[in-house]
Amino acid sequence: MQLLALGGTFAVIGLVIDSVIGIMAGHVGRRLTEWPKAGPWLNRFAGMVLLGLAVRTALV
Repeated sequence: MQLLALGGTFAVIGLVIDSVIGIMAGHVGRRLTEWPKAGPWLNRFAGMVLLGLAVRTALV
């Protein structure tokens, strides 16, 4: 019974946290689409992330 309660608590907490993250991501995404200078900066950021992952993969 305790294991069932623990699993239910874990599921509810996960649902709440994931919902908050989803709502916040929606607000941030809406703000970024309204800001015209965001596109080039997001492309640069994505390029740097991919470059970093490529370097890390090459070194491992």
